[in-house]
Order: sequence, then C-alpha cells, then structure tokens
Amino acid sequence: MLNLAPFVRTLNGAPVAVLGLGRSGRTAVRALVAAGARVWAWDDAAKARESVGAAYVRDLAGVGACGALVLSPGVPLDHPVAMAARAAGGEVLGDIEILGRLGLAQKIVAITGTNGKSTTAALTAHIARACGADVALGGNIGAPVLDLDAPRDAFVLEVSSFQADLCTRFAPDAAALTNLEPDHLARHGSFAAYIAAKERLFRGPGLAVIGVDGAESAAFARRVAANRRVVPVSVERAVEGVWVRAD
Repeated sequence: MLNLAPFVRTLNGAPVAVLGLGRSGRTAVRALVAAGARVWAWDDAAKARESVGAAYVRDLAGVGACGALVLSPGVPLDHPVAMAARAAGGEVLGDIEILGRLGLAQKIVAITGTNGKSTTAALTAHIARACGADVALGGNIGAPVLDLDAPRDAFVLEVSSFQADLCTRFAPDAAALTNLEPDHLARHGSFAAYIAAKERLFRGPGLAVIGVDGAESAAFARRVAANRRVVPVSVERAVEGVWVRAD
C-alpha cells in the first residue's frame, strides 16, 4: 500500500471524505487512515458502509468542512455530496490524482482509450519486466492504485474515462491512447466530453503514444503535440511513428 502522508499533510489537519466504498474507495479509506488522516466515509449502500467499519462512516452532510473529497470512479460526478463539496469550494479528486501528488521518484505510465487499454497496459508491464524493470501494474486493471506497493522503477496504470475525469493536475511521464469511439455517453453527456476526460491524462510535458486512426484521434494527437512529444501509431497508413502492417 502506498504511503499517503505527503498528501495528508496538504490537508492541514482537515478531515478527508471518501464517497463510494467499492474496491478503490475501501482502499482509499485504509491508506488515508494509515497515513494519519481523519476520514469520513460514505456509500449510499448500507452493505458497502459496513465494509469500512462504523468508526469512519459519516453521512457527509458536512462535507464542506473537509479538505478534499475522494470520489470513487463509479460515483456520478453530479452526486449531491460531490456537488455540495464543490459548492463549498472543496476539491473533488480520485485515487490516481492522489498518486500523482505524492512526489514519488518512480515514472508513471498512464494508458487509456476506448478499446484495448487493459491489454496494452498488461503488455507494457510485461515488456518492462522482461527488460529487467520493476514495475507495478494497476488502476482500472488489477489492484486499485493506492493498494500498490511502490516499485523500484515505474507504475503502469490503466485509466478509464471515469478515473481520468477525477484527475485535475495529474501529469504522467508517459501517456498512451489506444483509440477513440463514442462510449459511456450517459456518464459524460457527449462524445466531446468523453474525449476531454481522456485528454486530462495528457497535460504537461512528457511522451504521448497515440493511435491516430480516425478523425477524432488524429485531432487529439495534434492538440497534445502542443505540450508533449507525440509518437503516432497507425494500422491504416504510414506515419512518422509506428505503422503496424497486417502483411
């Protein structure tokens, strides 16, 4: 489990709320408590609340007093508690954003896209290990990110659009986009908003590996190129990056 003490210190003694007590939410509660935080935890499901112990369960009506609200990715962004936190000027973030704020020396690789991100993340970790690197694989695949032990070299993370939506300053050293197709529109409201969620992972300098087949993906790569070195990948045409030919 990661040591969240650097993040907890930024709260200046204020409690931190956790909304949604699935795997990532329960892990966030454990990691925050271990780092000395005062944790208020809530889930709309009574059975989920039982999973963290009565000492931490609170209905979050007073979420405005919290230094931050850690939102599990499956919880809607317009949940009344999340809206109340924002209205009070509080910060709403996810576990991957917390990882990015720990100031760790290890490199972070974030992999997203509509299709193939699990396979790409697993293959990236496998190749890195075969080359002798010590990496931790997690996020939307395997263990929740805060449950990982810090590796010697790098984190390889699969990041869904739900998780990316909760990243406000997270800037991985390398980010990859497999492709873009309309997905999760009930959550995001539009294809453009879905793309914008993915693009949150590509802020700041670093490397970007982007599948550029499709107009939306090609436009995505052009925008990202303003900040990052882009390596385009295509199965349809020759590009100045990686051209995967079927023959």
